[in-house]
Amino acid sequence: MVAKSLHLAGVPMNATTVTYEDILLGEAIEAQNTPLVEQLISERNRAHSVWGLKRPNMLDTLPQYLHLFRNPICVTVFRDILSTAKRNEISLNWSIVEGLELAIHSNLQLVQFIQAHSIPNLLVSYEKAVQHPRTFVNALVEHCGISCDIEPIVNSIEADNPEYLGLV
Repeated sequence: MVAKSLHLAGVPMNATTVTYEDILLGEAIEAQNTPLVEQLISERNRAHSVWGLKRPNMLDTLPQYLHLFRNPICVTVFRDILSTAKRNEISLNWSIVEGLELAIHSNLQLVQFIQAHSIPNLLVSYEKAVQHPRTFVNALVEHCGISCDIEPIVNSIEADNPEYLGLV
């Protein structure tokens, strides 16, 4: 939802998939391939005054590269832990308790990242953003310093987008 909103606002996300993940840079960061990470970030910094990176699950390796980003800011999305656990129960055949434990652990990792790094960070409740898309989009574009027509972005927000979930 956030990455798609940024894309619609005109922020290059360096992605071609429906998830808007930057696979190349994300994998380089996760693999700690420093020369490639430095090259990709430098290229993106030169090509764009503002650009985005979405790649879940890189909180452990991202911090060592934060100094390479020009004026980094974060948008951190929190989902209801029961909703997350229920989705993992359905899609991964986990028990609900396993899903709850993972969701709590993931949220704790996000909080620890926020505490450890003094980067401007917009904290977003996924459920509230879906309920109040205009409020969410206004906060997002303000946080990112973007000037754009927000209506197409507001109209694009939907809970559990079927295309994103691979259902269409």
